[in-house]
Amino acid sequence: MRPFDVKKRMIVGLIAVAVVAGGWWVVSPRTADVTVVESISDDGTVVWRDAEIRKAESNNTDVHALEGPEHRHTSRLAADAEFYAPLGCGSPGGVQIAPFSGVGTVKCTREQFAGAAVYAPRLTFNPAGEITEIAGRYHP
Repeated sequence: MRPFDVKKRMIVGLIAVAVVAGGWWVVSPRTADVTVVESISDDGTVVWRDAEIRKAESNNTDVHALEGPEHRHTSRLAADAEFYAPLGCGSPGGVQIAPFSGVGTVKCTREQFAGAAVYAPRLTFNPAGEITEIAGRYHP
């Protein structure tokens, strides 16, 4: 095999890996894992901040909104946006959360979700940047 053939195969292999990785990134929804939702208006505008969960003396953890204009965002709700809570929303069961993430799996209406005390929700976005899912976390 000539040295040029080896280089050519390596380049083709690298391009294939880049295309697969790029395709995965495009297909995977973007999320903001820990947030503080400041408001959800009637027209579907959501104002939210990046946040982090910190250790606390009472209730183990507390959510803290990050300061600065670079951490404050405005997004629109997608027409088919879904809302989830760890409990309530008309569900007769107790706490219902996804393993590892702690986000709620009880489906709520927008109105039920707006009336609930939501802790550190995870936001999921479609490629247009609209919010497709808001899932609150369990916090005792």
